[in-house]
Amino acid sequence: PQGPVVEQVRLSPEMCRGWLKYIAPLIADATAAEGRFSLSLDAAAVPLSEPASGDVQGVLSVESARIGPGPLSHELLVLAEQIKALVERRVPRPDAAASQWLEMPAQKVAFRMAQQRVHHQGLQFAAKDVIVRTQGSVGFDQSLSLMAEVPIRDEWVAKDRYLASLQGQVLQLPIHGTLKQPRVDGQALTQLTQQAVTGTA
Repeated sequence: PQGPVVEQVRLSPEMCRGWLKYIAPLIADATAAEGRFSLSLDAAAVPLSEPASGDVQGVLSVESARIGPGPLSHELLVLAEQIKALVERRVPRPDAAASQWLEMPAQKVAFRMAQQRVHHQGLQFAAKDVIVRTQGSVGFDQSLSLMAEVPIRDEWVAKDRYLASLQGQVLQLPIHGTLKQPRVDGQALTQLTQQAVTGTA
């Protein structure tokens, strides 16, 4: 039936290794996790003879959460550090990602399971002042088809006229591979670097 399925459940690393990673792939195999979430269904049709072919829609409600690095979140934390280093004109710190946690603000994430993939929209987390939003799908085989978006914050570029052209832009970063071996397409970061260098020149 429609309505709540679980309410105010404590987030744990065990859950990050289970079904929850298909709805929120950023938390997959997280080394540590804390927070609470609820889950409600809008519709569900699951054939008993073949549950994987079911169609389920619902909403994941995150009260707030902190997530330690996992395979995908580590890749995005490294990317966030590279973006910040670029706009701050410094060398990226290679160990920055290992020591950071992902902060997930209170949010509602719509999801749908269909054709053996779990789709989501509007998942958001922060690595310090870097905001990342994701949408896309995770297959039952753990394959990824995601898009991560990183808005360029005004305060990063407001004091640097050479980076003024980046104000208001949103970097789009395709993510493929699998939950255990994600591949983030860094082409957008390359273009950002070229824009910064061109502006400085």
